Amino acid sequence: MANTGYISDLVTWFTMSENAVVSNNNGTIQKTFKFSAKDTTTFTEDNGVHYFEAINNVLKRLKKGYILHWEMAKHHDEDYIQTTNANALQAKFDETRKDRLQPNLYRIEYYLTIIYRQPTQTTAKLSNIFYDSDETVIQTIKSIWSDFWSH
Repeated sequence: MANTGYISDLVTWFTMSENAVVSNNNGTIQKTFKFSAKDTTTFTEDNGVHYFEAINNVLKRLKKGYILHWEMAKHHDEDYIQTTNANALQAKFDETRKDRLQPNLYRIEYYLTIIYRQPTQTTAKLSNIFYDSDETVIQTIKSIWSDFWSH
């Protein structure tokens, strides 16, 4: 990367669309999503197994060329919803619950960035080579070889 003294030397993206899809300088496109979900650090073993199996099932369906980045931000949450019932016994239970939860009450924000890179022609040719006949494989390799040396 040439240093021309412009801000574009430091920015890794090329353009951003109106719906926040970023086109990067390296030919990839990306989109980041922010969402709230369960705090996985408090899962029981069974809950964790089921939760991560579901995520793995989604990931298995992704095609080639996708890169996923997961980030988590854990913020101490001061908000506590108090009960409005005037029952003295319930109020006592609620006070005890608040005392136990308050130091351990967190809000979790997750960020998922999906990056996609379309395969180059050479990569696409090589990925299909395993399904071709021997003659086609030889022709494909010769084509890739000649394209490599012609540039």
